[in-house]
Amino acid sequence: YDSIMYIDVTNRKVRLHLKDKTIEIQNTFSQCASILTEDSRFSNCCKGFIVNFDYVNTVSGNDFLMQNGDYVPIKKRENQQVKKQYLTYELKDIIRECNASLIFGDENLKIENFSKDTREINENDCYIGIKGETFDGNLFYEDAFKKGASACILEKESVKDIDFKDYNDKTIILVDNSIKTLHYLAAYKRSLYDIPVIAVTGSVGK
Repeated sequence: YDSIMYIDVTNRKVRLHLKDKTIEIQNTFSQCASILTEDSRFSNCCKGFIVNFDYVNTVSGNDFLMQNGDYVPIKKRENQQVKKQYLTYELKDIIRECNASLIFGDENLKIENFSKDTREINENDCYIGIKGETFDGNLFYEDAFKKGASACILEKESVKDIDFKDYNDKTIILVDNSIKTLHYLAAYKRSLYDIPVIAVTGSVGK
């Protein structure tokens, strides 16, 4: 399924749009949907369309702009739900882009929200430890898990002497620099939207 960009139905014919060609198949659209949507990369984003998020370039209004330049519509009634599904991070993406190491857990874990403050963590959030001038947030991973965090992203240097064996049922990944990881997350989220960027500058009054 990796080469499928999206599927549509035209004149009752099901078409697979692959990376290098488009082919018609005998399967019904319902059969395709029941199989592909078991994979979290695929979404029945509109009537007669199944999209593979791996090939989405950006969100443009009520459409997905695909890497090949095609537009795939998003159904209005479920617009927010489909976009939320698309905007959810997978830890494996962070691991790949940030040269991180998975210590324990599932690299396919999906993350919707991040927090750098254990006092504000909600169930299933991902905690990011940040080292400050007076304290090291990387050392608060225990508090994060107690509050319901599904994963922790910690700096290697800060936790190099910690044995995480008591947390082998949790998801922990180590990065070289937490701040740079936040930069990646922000840049990635920004890249998913086809909208103007406005910068507000100044020392007072922002």
